[in-house]
Amino acid sequence: SLREICMVMEKTILVVDDDPFYLDFFKQLFKKSNYAILTSNDGHFAYEIYQARQPDLVITDVFMLSNGIELLSRIKNDNKTTPVVIISGGLGKDNGYETLEMAKGLGADACFHKPIEPAEIVDSVTSLLGNQAI
Repeated sequence: SLREICMVMEKTILVVDDDPFYLDFFKQLFKKSNYAILTSNDGHFAYEIYQARQPDLVITDVFMLSNGIELLSRIKNDNKTTPVVIISGGLGKDNGYETLEMAKGLGADACFHKPIEPAEIVDSVTSLLGNQAI
């Protein structure tokens, strides 16, 4: 059936971070799972990838030269159902927590603070992708 075919197709995750360490971290983290990983180190370019490839989920750092908050709001503006996971490197006077609150207000589906606990983010991504209607 078509439903079974859709379930077998691998999901695509777009990871956006200007730190090569974290791009590699996420590639390794999801290596064993059945996800195709796209990466970008730039929020503006990431949005172009998002439009072209329509990933099932986006993980983006907040503090990049091109703002992750802007990327979040553009994606949610296009398609509210695409889950977006926000990562904060903890910059700024309040260690980034205020920015995470702003991200939640803009529709972020999950927020994490660096350093990231791998199991927590895997659980979050799995549940966000698992709950999507096929």
